[in-house]
Amino acid sequence: MATKFEDRKGFSTIHLFNEVWRAGKIITKLGKPAHLVIYDPKDIEHHVYGKDALNLKPNSIWRQTPDPELIKIYILTSILDKRENWCFDLTAKPELNSKTKVIYNNGTIKYIEFSGEWDEITIARKYETRPGIFVSINKNIKPIAFKIK
Repeated sequence: MATKFEDRKGFSTIHLFNEVWRAGKIITKLGKPAHLVIYDPKDIEHHVYGKDALNLKPNSIWRQTPDPELIKIYILTSILDKRENWCFDLTAKPELNSKTKVIYNNGTIKYIEFSGEWDEITIARKYETRPGIFVSINKNIKPIAFKIK
């Protein structure tokens, strides 16, 4: 099914649970709060304002397109779930040996058995560079929040 945004430039595409989400540019105007619109797979608009919108910007003063990994985290913790269900302060800790839902800095969600420390995990990605030639890249990802409710 074609969406109304298929041919427009400037939209970030976020793949999440076999669905495609889109995010526009972060708009900043003098005297007004920053604004960003995120479109879900059914083209329903989700508006993000102020500090929340600015927190989705990459570490570049020039780029207005949001960081796809930060958008993915925002969708998972603020649109598909309530933000108050997540704890972003990792000095707070869940019960030892409890099964805990953790979100990592690239948007990956995993259930872990909490051992008392927040450990980085390594994920392996396999890319096909040329037909029949694969390259495996390991990436360390860090936890940024855990589910409390």
